[in-house]
Amino acid sequence: MSKKILAASALIANVVLSATWAGWKLSAQRPVRPVVGAFHRSKVDGSGHSRGIVQVDLMRQIMDSKARSTLASNVPAEVGSRRVPTQDHPLVGHRAPELALADASGKTWNLSDAVADGPVVVVFYLGSTCVACVTHLVELDAALPQFGERGARVLAISGDTPEFSRQRTRRFGGFRFPLLSDADHAAARSYGAWTADPSGDPAEGEPLHGTFLVDRDGLVRWAYVGNRPFADVAALLAEVDPWKAAASAEGPSVSDRR
Repeated sequence: MSKKILAASALIANVVLSATWAGWKLSAQRPVRPVVGAFHRSKVDGSGHSRGIVQVDLMRQIMDSKARSTLASNVPAEVGSRRVPTQDHPLVGHRAPELALADASGKTWNLSDAVADGPVVVVFYLGSTCVACVTHLVELDAALPQFGERGARVLAISGDTPEFSRQRTRRFGGFRFPLLSDADHAAARSYGAWTADPSGDPAEGEPLHGTFLVDRDGLVRWAYVGNRPFADVAALLAEVDPWKAAASAEGPSVSDRR
């Protein structure tokens, strides 16, 4: 009997080892090159971003609970003392590259149309499977009324396709601002929110986080690009203040505001 048990145990161990080896070989053969419409890295990528299923509604509950416990949920109270200088980005002071991108419903958004109503905050994120990105989008969504009080709009852009964004928002919750699709990363490259590959192959580069404030005249007034989201929403609101929609034709001219 003991010989039969030993033989069965050895057989089971051999099957487990074989399955583990086969799984490892298959994993090693997966393409590492990014594909159009989805930014693929390991579960925790080189910048420390964890990736996987992100349930937006659950993220909101966690952040609301955290805000209540720290008594820091009132974003406007912090505005004014949190100014953060713009990066020395080549677009600052120049006209923002035009955007014409589809959202999750298929509607096309044009930056030139959006700035006609007031300043626009353009946010580049890595995709809806990036936990840091979704956390940042939830923070922006929570502060959307404060952006609205300043006449400002938020546009969020990633390499996710409209179909993928639609599926994700249906399953895990959505946002009150549009999620725009930059599936070929052309917009990210035009804004400098992109790390080019030394080979020169555009498909081999990697997107970066980026936040840009574009005024009513279509000029970039503030910019941030980096390996992390610009998570200081209060500081971003403070930067929006000088470019409120109230600065209309009767208000200061562009040259006066510089």
